Amino acid sequence: MDLVNLNSFLAFGYFLDYRHPRYAMRLPAIDKGKYADASEHDLVDEGARLFRKAIHAQCVSGDRHLVPLSGGLDSRAILAALVELTDARNIYTYTFGTPGTLDYEIGCAMARRLGTNHTVFDLTQHRFTTNEEMEVSRRTGLQTILFHHQPIFEVEKRFGGCVFWSGAIIDVYFGIHTHTLQGATVTSAKQNSYRENLFVKSTSLTNVDFDAFLPKTEYDASTDGILVREHCIDLLNRQLKMVAAHVLMAGFDYRVLFTDDDLVRFALNIDNRWLNHQVLYRKMLLQAFPACFAYPTKTTLGLPLTASRLALGVRRVRRKIAEHVARTFRTGRVHPGTNYIDFATGIRERSDLRAIVTEHVSDLDRRGVVDWVPCKSLLERHMSGRANHADALIVLASLEMHLKNGKVL
Repeated sequence: MDLVNLNSFLAFGYFLDYRHPRYAMRLPAIDKGKYADASEHDLVDEGARLFRKAIHAQCVSGDRHLVPLSGGLDSRAILAALVELTDARNIYTYTFGTPGTLDYEIGCAMARRLGTNHTVFDLTQHRFTTNEEMEVSRRTGLQTILFHHQPIFEVEKRFGGCVFWSGAIIDVYFGIHTHTLQGATVTSAKQNSYRENLFVKSTSLTNVDFDAFLPKTEYDASTDGILVREHCIDLLNRQLKMVAAHVLMAGFDYRVLFTDDDLVRFALNIDNRWLNHQVLYRKMLLQAFPACFAYPTKTTLGLPLTASRLALGVRRVRRKIAEHVARTFRTGRVHPGTNYIDFATGIRERSDLRAIVTEHVSDLDRRGVVDWVPCKSLLERHMSGRANHADALIVLASLEMHLKNGKVL
């Protein structure tokens, strides 16, 4: 048994020792001098041109286009570019998650405004099954956490034969992750990345020191001193081994942007300051698709991309007040930033999630695979409401299903 690889799943929700069967992360030769003399106006124009070109180049006449539509930037930008090429009535979209959240409400609102053939999957009504989770396990290569996905059987039934567009990972090239901690060495940068990407935060499931992950954490030495080290580590590890494996699961015909060499080279060659908080990326999308980005986004807390810092600050304060009131008076208010569903409450109160998680965590415990983890105690404390261990329980249940599907540790 490779304890280090096992522990990487327990900490981060994916195995570090992994090679994606279809995709590789592109880090071509970087020339930071290429755009050194370019004005902001020129950079915005070039970025907008390359983004649009990356979509147009992959768009084939006669395809049935499918865009999973959230409240973020990438899916909206892809949809905006496709609408330039075909009538919105020829495009299928879907949104999944919890009503009342930004991803769900904004995604649905954009579909209505653009007039696409839209379907909604309300995960609060969707019944999770072991059969579906085992299928997702296989489609993700026995590699990542489960439960964080659309109803795949329904998607397959409704949209079979569609070309599935995804903006996964391109936003990372353009700086969606701002690395506040930046190590002076590769080792310290890797250690920073472990803190940034820790999935299980409610407790510690690991029985190795995080330094044991260092040899399995990939890094491209040719980028040293050119890219922020944590940025390189994020691309080569979490994005390829977690995001690509999970979001681009097998069984669908994908069109993605992070395989477009021209767009990727542009993102890598611009000065690193343009990556902070995606400053150039946002300007690019506003330039390319001004009508679509006049509407609210999840990225800006339900305000348009043009929202001022003051407006964003006021929105943050109001959100914190609303969260405090909801916790104090137990109003049942849905947190607008919730991804997918509220798993903490779901595991306690929903019969489907409770049964699946309890079964597979208990099976894992009986077989002694992670005999240092107090599985029964974590379950009991969570179910009784004395603690929130939803993150740990999801990881443990996912691990057990991967093992039942034949994962070799």
